[in-house]
Amino acid sequence: MKSFISSAITAAALATLLNACQPTADVGKNGTTLDVDALANDIEARIKPDVMGYQIVVFADGSLRASRAGGNARRAADAPERKMDIGDKINVASVSKTVTAAALLHALNAKNVSVDSPVWSYLPKHWPLHSSIKTITFRQLLAMRSGFPKNVLSDYGSLKAAMIVGATSSRLTFSYQNMNFALMRFLIPNVAGGYSITPMPDNASAQKISEVEQKQAQEYTDAYMNYCQLNVFDKIGIAPNMACKPTDANPALCYKWAAPNGNGTDWGDMSLTNAERGWNMSALQMATFMNALHHTYKILPKNVADAMRRDTLGYDNANIMTGTGLKYIEKNGGYPASNNAGEVGAWLFGFENEVYVAVLVNSDPKPNTSVWTDVVAAFDAWYK
Repeated sequence: MKSFISSAITAAALATLLNACQPTADVGKNGTTLDVDALANDIEARIKPDVMGYQIVVFADGSLRASRAGGNARRAADAPERKMDIGDKINVASVSKTVTAAALLHALNAKNVSVDSPVWSYLPKHWPLHSSIKTITFRQLLAMRSGFPKNVLSDYGSLKAAMIVGATSSRLTFSYQNMNFALMRFLIPNVAGGYSITPMPDNASAQKISEVEQKQAQEYTDAYMNYCQLNVFDKIGIAPNMACKPTDANPALCYKWAAPNGNGTDWGDMSLTNAERGWNMSALQMATFMNALHHTYKILPKNVADAMRRDTLGYDNANIMTGTGLKYIEKNGGYPASNNAGEVGAWLFGFENEVYVAVLVNSDPKPNTSVWTDVVAAFDAWYK
């Protein structure tokens, strides 16, 4: 069963975590002590002028060391106007993929299924499959090297149709396609087992197929979210009842500079297109997730979590270098202001000196600025 924690307990746990911050950690060169507050201050100084609202959270050496929040969560056009809080949850877009990767690897590890196993037998049984589907592995999905076609939507019907088309390009080439992770909405429950999914009757009519598939779409979504809650979010201690839609009263909204006085957006309910997107999280939850995944190993065994870093499974970049010579992993998520009422930007960073940074902003950055560049520049100035 899902575990449920009252909002009062959540608030108390959050307050305890924030109040326990010790700003220094032995994460400098040769184990020297550094002031993590200074890193958070520099990141904040760099991004604050360029976005409408922001959250910054830094873990170092296994503990929360610094957090910042500022700007507007809601503007005057969306009363009640209010400031951003460190606990505000926003749709983190493709950062959801890292959560999904952790959940899939958890299920594979629990069932002793190799990441190099083919995925096809864990798809809905009645889906027609192109022959190329039978050789695509879990690793290829996780690493965005499946060869799937571009711009496939993430709903049930679009994913089913894409299985008939199959892979259309080389699997040796990285190609960022959301459907790789959208398919994990089906794979995770089927690998894990124990979830009730309505079976498709033999010789079903077109009407019956449609009826069953509508049920399956919801059942797979519910099963995926339940697995993530139990095996990812419940492990980090401050993420009860997570959802792929806004659940707070007067949630933080996202805006764009092109319409500074316009209404913002909360992105709505993405439950039926989730796994590749959709989770509503705060930067505090994002950073705590990273720390639990790669430092305390509460979600995955060390060897599996290390493989995520080494093989770029669920990340955009791994083993890239800072200017000071440290490797780091990075995942970005966002929905652009160019074709939306607002923009969200979410970033996860994991530096090899056990510093984990999460940044969440609720608008497009001003022209010629970059949150990613700002975070790495601040890290280099701090670590040198």
